[in-house]
Amino acid sequence: MTSILLALQIAVAASPPLPSPDTTRRVVEYTFTVAAAPSLVWEAWTTDVGLRSFFAPGAVIELRTFGRFDIHFDPNAPAGRRGAEGNVVLAVQPHRMLTLTWDAPPEFPLVRAQRTFLEVRLAPQGASHTRVMIRQSGFGTGAEWDAVHRYFLGAWTWVAAALQYRFDEGPIDWSAPPNLLPRMIAIGGDVAAAWARRSR
Repeated sequence: MTSILLALQIAVAASPPLPSPDTTRRVVEYTFTVAAAPSLVWEAWTTDVGLRSFFAPGAVIELRTFGRFDIHFDPNAPAGRRGAEGNVVLAVQPHRMLTLTWDAPPEFPLVRAQRTFLEVRLAPQGASHTRVMIRQSGFGTGAEWDAVHRYFLGAWTWVAAALQYRFDEGPIDWSAPPNLLPRMIAIGGDVAAAWARRSR
């Protein structure tokens, strides 16, 4: 037994060191204000009709732990190409917090096969406004993960701007979407402007 332990110790000492863990702790996080009470913002985030009013023209939501949370930017596309698909609800605190899994767009197939975490938090601000925080975490490392992180740095400014627009101007008409760039820049600055240029 002693000889086995000695052999293991020698093998461990001779092996190359393990790579250092990723300490970047990358997240995408935006906080902004919406001109509506938390109950109305919550309904926009957690119902099919609400999500279609600002996020995308299609949505299928089951508001329960491990329930479905799909956002379809192209509802008529084949399965797997419609948008955010196969995501699940992880935690629900009505009118305050929603946590989900979140996938990458189809153009990032390696990362799309995995998931990140999305957290949406709401807090009342006066009688008729809500402070919204969107936070995405769980990014891996490597070239495709880097590209996905850059993508979401801009994409969430669009979602935030669309949510503001929905309560300032009304539900989005998906046949003629509004220009959200000024709102996006107010939320995300140069990152939002760069994302908008790439997405044209």
